[in-house]
Parts: sequence; C-alpha cells; structure tokens
Amino acid sequence: MLLWQLESDYNSQHTPIYRDGILYYIDGVAFDDIYNNRQYAYDADVIISDEIFYNLKDLNSINALKIPNFQKNEGLPDTTSDLSYILKMKACGNKEPEIVKVLVPKVFELMKSSALGWTKKDYKRLAEQLYKVGLVDEGKRLDNKVNKLFSDNSKSNKTHSSIISIMNAGTDLVVPSNNCATCAKCSALQRRVYSISGNDKRFPQLPEYARIHGKFHENCRHRFFAFFDGCSKLFYYNDNGEKIDIDDVVSYSNRPYVDERTENEKAEYERFQQRRQNDLEFEQLKRDYYAYKGNCQDEKPMSFSKYLDAHNFKRITR
Repeated sequence: MLLWQLESDYNSQHTPIYRDGILYYIDGVAFDDIYNNRQYAYDADVIISDEIFYNLKDLNSINALKIPNFQKNEGLPDTTSDLSYILKMKACGNKEPEIVKVLVPKVFELMKSSALGWTKKDYKRLAEQLYKVGLVDEGKRLDNKVNKLFSDNSKSNKTHSSIISIMNAGTDLVVPSNNCATCAKCSALQRRVYSISGNDKRFPQLPEYARIHGKFHENCRHRFFAFFDGCSKLFYYNDNGEKIDIDDVVSYSNRPYVDERTENEKAEYERFQQRRQNDLEFEQLKRDYYAYKGNCQDEKPMSFSKYLDAHNFKRITR
C-alpha cells in the first residue's frame, strides 16, 4: 500500500523535500530562499523524505517513516534544516495524544541517528511532551531509554556523532566550549585545541572519553567545535566578560593541566550546581504534576503553581 495513493489527495504547494535527513527543497520556493521560508517546513503536515511521501497526521505513515542516513552529509550539520530538529519541534508542539504517542518515538530514533549533538535535556523534552498530553507510562519508558542512552555503560568505543560531524567538515582539530562556571577537571582541559586522531603532534590528542561521549566526563556541559588551522581563532572570556585572544595557540594548548579558575569562577560553579539541582527537582515535579492532573478525571486539578507550593518548592532565580 502506498503511503500516499493519489497526488490529488494533498496540496503540493510548499511541501518540504528532504535528502539524507536534510531539508533540500520546498516546493514553490527558490533554492537560495529556503532558509527564509523554512517556516513552511516547520508547519508542513506532508513531507517527502528520500523520494517517499509521508503524512504526519496519519499514524501508519508516521510509523513507516524511514530513518535517513544523516552521515552522508558533508560539512558541519545545519540544525534548522535537520529532519530530526524539525520533527522534534512538531512533536513537542502537538497536543493530540494519538499523534504524540507515535511521533515522539520516531523523533527519538531520528535524533539518535542525526549528526546533531543532541543533549540529554533535548531528549528529555520529548518525554515531557508525552507526560504533558497524559501519556504518563509512555513518558516513563522514554525517560528510562534516555537515561540508558546517556549512561556511560551504554556507550561502545564508537566516536560521538558531534566529533564525526567535525571530521566530516574536513578538520582533525577541535576546541571545547569555554565555560566560566565549570568544575576543576574541565578547567584544566578547556581552552585548548585538540587533535582528534593524535596525528597532529603540535596539539594534545583529544581524550578518548571525549571522543566517545562528546564531553569530558559524565554530566559535563562542554561541547566541541571544529577548529581550522590558519583560519579559526582561540579565545575565551574571563569572569569579567573580557575577551582574551590567544596568539600562540600551540604553546597555550600545551600548557600544564591545572585548575585555572578564579575564586569568583569557583563560587559561580557552586551556584550553578545549586541551580542545576533545583532544575532537576523542578522537571521531576512537572512530570509528577502531569501524572496527578491525568488522574484527576472529573475533579478539577489544582494549578501547577499551587502544586509547587504544596510541595514547598521554590525556583532559584538566575
């Protein structure tokens, strides 16, 4: 049975067309104007992916959506044109439980296969959508899958998708993000250029854990970006917000591995940890609230703010 039997059954105007998981064309839109008209792709209920029609309002069609080979794309990934990104937005904005129940697991598989470096928080947003529409059991199952996905014990020796994307961009060099509110271990490791393979002896080799997991350690916030020798610049911002440019990148990347945080940065890290724990408690209370709301049936549930008050919870403001 064809996923779309008659061309007359749909309005082809502004239908987004994807190749290998990337938005390639929007019907009726010039190639050089796709980015400015990408809202058509975000709103579309019908898509064409690798020459197959899919109806995003039809459960069977959603289930039949094939996972593209995202890794075929060269260069750095384009987030706003990525099929996993676009369908994630669509799934998280949908309020129909029967659609969300099918679309969210499909988006979960798309995100895992995408070249984008999705974070645990991004995946948890999918689980939250299940809770939000009353699919509590499905939300718990997806939460468990996400936790397992980001468990160190679940990782093989394969290179992380974000590192692969950098290699596909044509460079062996990476630089981690610079976080002022960071731990002692990351303080010693950040603000350096690394060689992924270790073949460029001018720079230290990217630690194996970082190559596999896309971060320095479990619960690490650091991410990696491509560094192009002779083109990219190494710099960071200190705790006063001042930009510090590094002229001798090679020497700076090979400096001693020590905790370089100021007292202000150490204090900010402790505050960040408190906010992080507060955020985790808030997310759990949101899930509990959706479950409570779903069990109220004919009884009018209390508001979320009153629910938080009943649990003596206070958000830590930034």
